[in-house]
Amino acid sequence: MKMIKPLLGFLFLALLTVSFTHIGVNSAEAATDRLVLEKESQLFDEPDLTAKTGASISPQTVTVLEERANGWYKIDTWLGEKWIAPNGIKADLTFSTKIYNEPSYLKYAGASISPQTITILDKRTDGWWLVKTWLGDKWIAPNGIQLVLKDTYTIYNEASFSSSTGASLSPQTVTAINQKAGGWWQVKTWLGNKWINVNDLGFSVPLKVTDYVVTSTYGPRWGKMHFGIDLAKSGTVEIVAAAGGTVSKSYYSTSYGNCVVVRHSINGKTWETLYAHMSSRSVAVGDTVSKGQRLGYMGNTGDSKGQHLHFELHDGLWNDQKSNAVDPSLYVNF
Repeated sequence: MKMIKPLLGFLFLALLTVSFTHIGVNSAEAATDRLVLEKESQLFDEPDLTAKTGASISPQTVTVLEERANGWYKIDTWLGEKWIAPNGIKADLTFSTKIYNEPSYLKYAGASISPQTITILDKRTDGWWLVKTWLGDKWIAPNGIQLVLKDTYTIYNEASFSSSTGASLSPQTVTAINQKAGGWWQVKTWLGNKWINVNDLGFSVPLKVTDYVVTSTYGPRWGKMHFGIDLAKSGTVEIVAAAGGTVSKSYYSTSYGNCVVVRHSINGKTWETLYAHMSSRSVAVGDTVSKGQRLGYMGNTGDSKGQHLHFELHDGLWNDQKSNAVDPSLYVNF
């Protein structure tokens, strides 16, 4: 009987200890658990990777007020109760998704991630997620990204100006699922997944005729850069303004021959178009011209090897170095 009392006391103490530990680990209301942060962690207002406070907490031991199975911890900070996810959060990816080196559809990593449980390290409000992969930390956009349209854009079946559906998208926020160079975005519409071009600023072919020939495109040519596109047609051919604007230059040079430059203000940005090698000019500096208005006639003046129009488009003002020149075919349906 003398051995029974100490044994009962030991068992009572052990049960009390187990009970106390159980309460401490599982209570979300009491500050009972500690977490060692080995690296700086961002603070969030809510258990949501887009709810950043803009502040972070340095490596230290913190008091955990609540823990969630997917990786979130509520802790007490100098800003009050905040959330951290020091090791990222777990989420189930239910379909194969392309991987990108940067949060851009133009930065495809050449691989995809299969359906699985993934670790998300960061989220952007536009839809991009930074996740752990066998290639390192990479970006995915499994639900597409949010693209804000501030203007009305024509809807195309393909990433080509020749595939217009005849419909358009008014200013709104759309879900984009792909992107190609030259301003092309594939977006979700009531017609299905279609394409728009955010560079579609309303520039048109600067000729009155449609049966012209493109004889030279934008890019390297004969060992140097050709900063425009050449359009050829025999006979008397009117050269017209690709968009409305004001004539900023009207002159003759040994290289451009008879040349006109028109300045445009489109969506708050300045553009300039250049029309060269004309046989004659119909406008002067300071003239206001409308889209399709005659600027002169196609010719063979200046450094030219046959009748044609040399047309340039500049994102900004024209300069001698042509540093603002862009490929006109990305903006005009030639």
